[in-house]
Amino acid sequence: MPPRLEHDNLDEKLDKLERMVAQDHKMIRSLYVRARISSILRIIYILVLIGVAVGGYYFIEPYLKEVKEIYRSIKATQSQLTPQGIMDWFRATSTSR
Repeated sequence: MPPRLEHDNLDEKLDKLERMVAQDHKMIRSLYVRARISSILRIIYILVLIGVAVGGYYFIEPYLKEVKEIYRSIKATQSQLTPQGIMDWFRATSTSR
């Protein structure tokens, strides 16, 4: 009879091992699904950030062009200013009073 007792013990251990493997498989599957969802959400997040950056530039672009044109205008005016031109301007404004 002892061999039968040993066989029952092995069956119990095998059943326990099957339950553990099933439980581990369920947990690993859950981790896999969560990792997949996390990857998808991260890609969506990055695409949203890129979209916001492009949209922001599209919204601000006219203002940037205007500032750039003002800067060019100031730079052109500055290059036209010479010490002699400034002195002439001061003479013209002081004699007109």
